[in-house]
Amino acid sequence: MDEQIESWQNKIRDLAPLMQKAEYELLKSQADEKRVIALCKAVALSEGIKTASGQDNYAENQDEVYQSRLAIAVAKGQLSAIKVELKSLEVGFEEWRTKMVNAREERKRYGAWQKVVNKDHTTKISLTRTLKRYLGKRKIMSIKGRKPTKKEAEHMDKVSQLGCIVCRNTNGFITPAEIHHIEGKTKANSHFKVLPLCFEHHRKGNRFRPISRHPYKKRFEDAYGTEEELLEQVNKLLDEDWLALRGLLHQEQKVYS
Repeated sequence: MDEQIESWQNKIRDLAPLMQKAEYELLKSQADEKRVIALCKAVALSEGIKTASGQDNYAENQDEVYQSRLAIAVAKGQLSAIKVELKSLEVGFEEWRTKMVNAREERKRYGAWQKVVNKDHTTKISLTRTLKRYLGKRKIMSIKGRKPTKKEAEHMDKVSQLGCIVCRNTNGFITPAEIHHIEGKTKANSHFKVLPLCFEHHRKGNRFRPISRHPYKKRFEDAYGTEEELLEQVNKLLDEDWLALRGLLHQEQKVYS
């Protein structure tokens, strides 16, 4: 992390001499414009133009004044480009820092992944025992509505083991998930239209961050996407992620057996 911070600092520091040069060129161009205008007015006076408005009109029609103002525009453009780049770096750094803080908090809270060193000194990423125990002991609860069939229960089980879809999209971590029914629990196929959401993104968050689905549906969808979009993503992930997760758990059973 220190190397990442130093890299950001170096990028911002490298812009300092460029900004200094751009500001110098802008001030120099503005001073040149004033000097050229003054010279043009002096020439106008020597040619018998005594009124201030006449001298201004004479200066405005001179190519030297046009070129000086063109140089000012170019200098302003260069300075603006450097300021935009600097602002972009600052915003990027803040986003990266926020992401690192969120990732650290997620690791503290759930500890979803850990690095395992094998006997041959190779490493692999493994589910922690805490999450494996959670996945193994979790039961699907039916609070209200129609009781799910065996096939529906199996589907919801697979969906929940994908982990919170919002945490996956925002932080890239697999966090324990609850089942959220998009269309309630009484309609036909309602148990197939479900999303995996963690406790905070489901019903314990707030209207800021993390935004919970209940009762802030509009804020939730504005921040993370509509429920239909998330459902489509979940359905695409089901096959590949479920098979990968089952294979990983199977490998872990061999390691610990």
